[in-house]
Amino acid sequence: MVLHSAAHLFSEGEYHHGLRDLFDLHRLLRHFGAQPGFWATLPARARELQLARPLFYALRYCTGLLGTPVPQAVLEEARGTSNGAPSAPLLMLMDALFGRALLPPHPSCADVFDGAARGALYIRGNWLRMPPLMLSRHLFHKAFLSPKAEPAR
Repeated sequence: MVLHSAAHLFSEGEYHHGLRDLFDLHRLLRHFGAQPGFWATLPARARELQLARPLFYALRYCTGLLGTPVPQAVLEEARGTSNGAPSAPLLMLMDALFGRALLPPHPSCADVFDGAARGALYIRGNWLRMPPLMLSRHLFHKAFLSPKAEPAR
């Protein structure tokens, strides 16, 4: 359940419920973390399912934003795993993007870069699921051919 939730949160492109989804991960980690053997098997299972990067992000942002208790050894294993932590420059970029996208979409939390961050993560989410030609067609269609939603009144 943890890996499934992490894969969806950190591989999708929609973050209008990002904080709620991160809190769900926090609660799952607290619940399953109390069970014997959970922490010992979680990183290995993530590697087996090729979900080391989503697990890394889940642990990073749950501990950093919500104070989720995670054993230090698990954090280090998730960070050091092949395909776990991204390179330092990419991690700085992802921290900036997720730091904005995981906030609620409310004017009190917004700044001028929120739209760009959410847009970049939307493109990234589609990039992870589509080959480049299909992605370019999809984004062109979304930008220029899809009917625009009417603003709420």
